Amino acid sequence: MLSRPVLARSMARLVVPVRPLLSYAPPSASLSMRRSFSTISPQDGGNRPYSTDIYQGISNQAFSKEIADILSAPLDSNDIEIKPDGIIYLPEIKYRRILNKSFGPGGWGLKPTGPPQTEKGNITRPYALYCQGRFVSEAIGENQYFEGGHMSSATAIEGSKSNAVMRCCKDLGVGSELWDPVFIQKWKAAYTVEVLCEDDRTKSKKKLWRRKDRQPFGYPFKEVRVFASAVSALPAAAPAAAVPPPVEEQVQSDAEIEAADDEEADAEVPAGGSGATEQPKVEQFDVNAPVPAQFKKINKFTWSQVFADKKLLQYLEWVSGSHLTPDLKNVARSALAYFSKTQ
Repeated sequence: MLSRPVLARSMARLVVPVRPLLSYAPPSASLSMRRSFSTISPQDGGNRPYSTDIYQGISNQAFSKEIADILSAPLDSNDIEIKPDGIIYLPEIKYRRILNKSFGPGGWGLKPTGPPQTEKGNITRPYALYCQGRFVSEAIGENQYFEGGHMSSATAIEGSKSNAVMRCCKDLGVGSELWDPVFIQKWKAAYTVEVLCEDDRTKSKKKLWRRKDRQPFGYPFKEVRVFASAVSALPAAAPAAAVPPPVEEQVQSDAEIEAADDEEADAEVPAGGSGATEQPKVEQFDVNAPVPAQFKKINKFTWSQVFADKKLLQYLEWVSGSHLTPDLKNVARSALAYFSKTQ
């Protein structure tokens, strides 16, 4: 018979230490809990060996022509938006509407394939898109999130889901033109405007983009100048059918905004110092008049002297196509038009 100390040591060897399993942390969990996802056991959907189970039905059969036509149909240009930094995008709800139109509500779904994680101020989560019961695409959705900020973790995770929908739809051909440089240039020239804005708080200035049919930027920004779209710089081979021409009201609205901003920023420039406020006509152009003072590099000359000097003419051509005020550019263009007519 074993003594008590020997029996205790023998029983200790038989005891297997049990490692507690962490359960899945819900969206409302604290950031410290979400940081523990790296220790979640495989049974709870955490770090598990890479599996191909999610790819069931991948590329087994193409979708019907009716569905393919809906997915690959050109986007309505009025549905496209632009961020202030100039990046164009399609709102996430439009992707969902295209999927619903193609497969019907309930005919597609987005399945999370892992838990949400935080990474450098973002919440990320992997998703897989299934349509008609088979795998289509997978992507990692992300959304900005800072613990203690105005956005809850639940809202941030929902944003990452929306981001994943957009990324997965690329493999279905939805909105493929949004990544086409030719389309991007064509659409921006027709539907957007670049504006110079001043921050009322810091008085710093920066260029921002908006659609022509949108209201000017509000506080803290104040629009100082509206730049014209460089339509002439667009490639001639851009598909016209994909981008319908903008409506007339948008062009007029942009012109009115530009004229209003110019009245506040600069006084109108007369062609020959006579105080005229309209754009000078070619027939009335006075070549012996001094160049207006607003032309800083050539205001010591008369127009006839400018026409006789190649370098001064080059400067005048630069002004006519620059981002300066419309009045200044109109004077330069009138002078160049007169010079071309008299040659």
